[in-house]
Amino acid sequence: MIERLDTGGLKPETLFADGGYPSVPSALKVIEQHIEFMAPVNRSRLSEEIIGRDLFQFDSDGFTTKCPMGHSPIDHRILSGNNSTRRSLHAIFDGDICRSCSMLDQCPVRTPNHRSRGCPALDTVGDFRLEITAEIRLRDQMYSNQQKSEWKNRYKIRSGIEATNSELKRSHGLGKTSCTPRRKSLLRCSL
Repeated sequence: MIERLDTGGLKPETLFADGGYPSVPSALKVIEQHIEFMAPVNRSRLSEEIIGRDLFQFDSDGFTTKCPMGHSPIDHRILSGNNSTRRSLHAIFDGDICRSCSMLDQCPVRTPNHRSRGCPALDTVGDFRLEITAEIRLRDQMYSNQQKSEWKNRYKIRSGIEATNSELKRSHGLGKTSCTPRRKSLLRCSL
């Protein structure tokens, strides 16, 4: 849709979407087209106490330069991500520094893998790591932004369309629209 709007000279500066729409990869695609993307995102895997990657400092290549407490990573490596076989970039932080940090319980760094189940982070041996893919960094930045009152005030405009959408669904059956391919370039839609 954005490509079609751009072709017609109508590409938006800001795109507002409801909470059910965005995935981080789709948000990244919108932002790569130089459009401000305003939609609520969810960080369901992280508790509210965990700080986001938006508080870390990064260079122009996406490498971490400092944690929120001012410590620099000792390395960057391509490793398996959280609970997956997908490999991604991780910043490696000195385990001794992390274990002595007052923010360890709120930090999103992962403890060393070679530890016993249930072993507290303070009792581990080895270095800590932080996954820093563009998608995860974007998710944390968007989540941080949506906690601010300025973001909430700007996003209120989105509620203005909800009554129209509801009316179209309830009274005109647009919630039951189905589209079937008729030709490669044309969709036939029926109510």
